[in-house]
Amino acid sequence: MKKQDVSKCALLLSLFLAASSSQLVHAEEPVSDTASNLATNVAEKLPSADMNSESSDINVTTNQLDATLAPKAEAITTETSEKASSEASQSDTMAQTPVEGQSLNLRILSTTDLHTNLVNYDYYQDMPSQKLGLAKTAVLIDEARKENSNVVLVDNGDILQGTPVIMAGKYGDHLGLIDLEITFQNGKWSVNKDKSHAQIRKIDTKSELADASIVEIAKEAHDGTVAYVRKQVGTTSAPITSYFALVKDDPSIQIVNNAQRWYAAKELAGTAEANLPLLSAAVPFKAGTRNDPSAYTDIPVGPIAIKNVADLYLYDNVTAILKVNGADLKEWLEMAAGQFNTINPSNKEAQNLVNTEFRTYNFDVIDGVTYEFDVTQANKYDKDGNLVNPNSSRVRNLKYMGKEVTADQEFIVVTNNYRASGNFPGVKNATVNRLLKLENRQAIIDYIVSEKTINPSADNNWYFADTINGLDLRFLSADKAKDLIANSKDIAYVGPSATAGFSDFTFTYMKPDQMTSMTSTGMSQADRQAIHQLAAKVYKETRSSGQMQASLPKTGQKQSTGLAILGMTLVGLVALFKKPRKQN
Repeated sequence: MKKQDVSKCALLLSLFLAASSSQLVHAEEPVSDTASNLATNVAEKLPSADMNSESSDINVTTNQLDATLAPKAEAITTETSEKASSEASQSDTMAQTPVEGQSLNLRILSTTDLHTNLVNYDYYQDMPSQKLGLAKTAVLIDEARKENSNVVLVDNGDILQGTPVIMAGKYGDHLGLIDLEITFQNGKWSVNKDKSHAQIRKIDTKSELADASIVEIAKEAHDGTVAYVRKQVGTTSAPITSYFALVKDDPSIQIVNNAQRWYAAKELAGTAEANLPLLSAAVPFKAGTRNDPSAYTDIPVGPIAIKNVADLYLYDNVTAILKVNGADLKEWLEMAAGQFNTINPSNKEAQNLVNTEFRTYNFDVIDGVTYEFDVTQANKYDKDGNLVNPNSSRVRNLKYMGKEVTADQEFIVVTNNYRASGNFPGVKNATVNRLLKLENRQAIIDYIVSEKTINPSADNNWYFADTINGLDLRFLSADKAKDLIANSKDIAYVGPSATAGFSDFTFTYMKPDQMTSMTSTGMSQADRQAIHQLAAKVYKETRSSGQMQASLPKTGQKQSTGLAILGMTLVGLVALFKKPRKQN
């Protein structure tokens, strides 16, 4: 068969697949079904993480194919969809006519490789990893092609004509396969349902085997990336972890919010917005997401490198500011409150606190105000932001500088372009919505460079209402999190979970003043806001006429005299506001 015929087959068979396959076979992260199930009980229903192949009969329907489909498709390798489409538009005389009764075994491969790496290396941990990398996914593709040369590769889990084909896990860790037997009868192609099925195959996480050609192609970029992420930008005097980010205020979110407010205060200096209260919204990107016990931020005491900043902030978002009123701010937090299940205050049995169907990147923690979540109330919005309980409210005691936030009170919130461009409740009504100059990661880098040594202790600006006092509340976190709770009064270790790498923990309600006495940095919200406002004022007076830094690789090590003065001023202010810590 001519090459043009093969390409035409690829296009037509892809379209045929779209119409003929209606069952979605996937390897996505498991989620809990109900709020009443214990964390371990939910995990017991999940497929084993070591399963290398999962199979399901595919529900296919009989559909017509173009009568010009070639009777036999040869191995299809790396032609792009554009090239295939172009070649398929050539004269039909180049195709062969199917023969009545002719059968063809077709294999469709699919990958979901968004956000993964080319090579099997974890740049956040700065070490090889056999759990990711397209070089490992390529091994599965080669094996599948050897088994059946009639292959169409659908990249990144594409949707064909609105029909989902297959969802092959995440980050390229699975390969999806659909095997179809089609027969040409009565002038059309039909699917033999009994001989068609779908399956997913997992990459070999216990082997170092990877596609050498991909590793070689990526070598220069890989070496450069490793050198870059190892550059030190500062020091932390306390660990920065996210193991408990879904049940209490957390240092991994606090450092991001501190950096965003610091950067935005400088950018807004001299503008009308500088006179408004400045808040910041950040989320726990790594909180055991996608059922992965390694998906947590864990930065030890000591040097902070760029790889650690990337671990804190996974995506190349750009900072953005929004102007919202108090009513919208509350709705924003109502959406975030969907992170929690609805708790029955009369139930003394164990209840799951965290809603695992809710994406953690939608759990915005807004710093600069204080608030409570009453999780005995129904969630106002579902995980997609749809209003489901209009008369419900979980957000209580929303305060700014100790006073209740009013509906018409105005705020500036610094966030990222993803949140600013979405349809998030409370965000879509913003009267000011604009991007700033730096990526969020670069703002964090510059902040750490300016501070030199940071103490990212959480300020506990959010907590749960006392309606859950005395209840047995459970949640999952990584096994290693149990080593961090020796002196904790609100979190206790229960035991290993049925899900590999996770353990069950209990959360015990404590009054906010008790939490403050345990972890307070000694600075009130009023103190913090005063420092931010003064920082903006001093920066305005000392700001040079040069352009602000805008490229991520630069780490802001070149400081002006004005910024040095600003730094000394802030140190003095912190000392002035600093209060002695209460003893436990």
